[in-house]
Amino acid sequence: HIDSQQDAEAKATLEKAIQLHPQFVSAYAALGDIYERLEQFQLAVKQYEKASSLVPGNVDITYQYARVLYNTGERDQMQKAIEMWLALVDTHPDHSNGLFSLGIAAERIGNKPKAIEFYTKVLQLNPENEDIKKKIQSLK
Repeated sequence: HIDSQQDAEAKATLEKAIQLHPQFVSAYAALGDIYERLEQFQLAVKQYEKASSLVPGNVDITYQYARVLYNTGERDQMQKAIEMWLALVDTHPDHSNGLFSLGIAAERIGNKPKAIEFYTKVLQLNPENEDIKKKIQSLK
């Protein structure tokens, strides 16, 4: 109950902040995070879409926007997310979260070799990460 009350208060505060400052990118992103936590994915997508339009090419916003799209579970939005992550790692090949997300996406559709490829790139960037080592091993 407390969490839902805090979410409602945070939503109201963020919506007011956006009203006062329509270019407030962080407020859109935070509101998107709240909607995602509440599993209101389309509202989350809308917030990240707006944030992304205000700062085109921002790596963090692009990654999060794609993540929210993917988490909708809707095929077309998941495909758009994958395309966004591919573009992201093309321009930022050391973006571990983008690579990891692509690994998850490949694994989800049963493409183990591609998943291993993406996870191996994550491991090269984070050689001490035991979880990614286990992940790769489980797919072999």
